[in-house]
Amino acid sequence: MKSVLNGLTLPLIFLLLIGCVGIPTDYHTETSRKNIADETADKIIPGETTKEDVFLMLGEPDLVSPDGNTLSYNWEKVEELLIFVSGGTYEMKAGNFLVITFNKEGVVNESVYRKASIFGYGEAGHGHSNIILSLNVPSLASDAAQVSINIADKRSAVDRKSLRDMYFGTDMGSVKFDPSEVELTRKVLVRKLSELQQSYGITSPQEYLLDINEFRVYTEMTFWYSDIISRITLTLKYAEKEYSLAGSHTKRTYIWPSKELLASVVEEALHQIEQDLETKAIEIYQ
Repeated sequence: MKSVLNGLTLPLIFLLLIGCVGIPTDYHTETSRKNIADETADKIIPGETTKEDVFLMLGEPDLVSPDGNTLSYNWEKVEELLIFVSGGTYEMKAGNFLVITFNKEGVVNESVYRKASIFGYGEAGHGHSNIILSLNVPSLASDAAQVSINIADKRSAVDRKSLRDMYFGTDMGSVKFDPSEVELTRKVLVRKLSELQQSYGITSPQEYLLDINEFRVYTEMTFWYSDIISRITLTLKYAEKEYSLAGSHTKRTYIWPSKELLASVVEEALHQIEQDLETKAIEIYQ
């Protein structure tokens, strides 16, 4: 008896103890979309595949965002069939989702494939999860040379981590910035400080020190919606005094948290930094 048990895997021993055996399967459920597979995402290439290509390949989507720039294709497969000793069977199903976002020209920005089972959401299958955000930050003022900022990035590992989380905390991929968080902060503050110096009649070059304490964007997702959150906290040092600057913004979305949505949330947090700086200008230059 002992030699027989040694040859069994723990999952199989468990199934036998509860009176059933699991048989691996791989077929669509009766009501599922059947013109799509796990590897379909590999055929959709960001920057090349168009919305028309996707429609021709997959047909009408199951879900469409209000602006028409995010499509979701959903299908369900049976991955294991449980056969009970007492009689009867049970299908272990997994939901699959292919979410595709497009730019204004109708070209794919991102294609992400995810799988969900009764045990929660698994790791990414195929697709492109890591993204790079390019923010719409205005150009530097013509008198930017009047402002010099020495920036120290003092963020902890947590305060610099930008990512998107899927349901149950599954990592959907990292979020990077181009230009970097340091350069984005520099552009925003140099432009704003140039405007403030001009409005306060300061014509000579001024030097500032700046600590970046937190700069990140992340998502908190449920089955029904995603909260996109951006937090930025800075410490500005000028004339031997320190001034705390903070910007944060949260946007709830019922569609896919695309690059455009994430970028808009970060841009709003940066705008709040500018507003905070303007509010403190009297104290800074008094």
